[in-house]
Amino acid sequence: MVGPAPDLWRGRAVTLASDWAPFTEQDLDEPTAQIKRIAQVFAMRLFATREQWDAPAGNEWTVREIAEHVTEATTT
Repeated sequence: MVGPAPDLWRGRAVTLASDWAPFTEQDLDEPTAQIKRIAQVFAMRLFATREQWDAPAGNEWTVREIAEHVTEATTT
């Protein structure tokens, strides 16, 4: 089993020079588009496997349980 990766992010404990870097609407366009594309692929994959949503997965979550978890995690 692989352990968790060390968390080297300092959060708000320090202010880095990059925190003051200018950020424009154009800078936001690509990551926003990427997130939308990833969401679209995820939705298409879920739709394509809808007959397997409740298939037993051993000790793992079913596809339905994963989808419900993602829904809950992103709406709270």
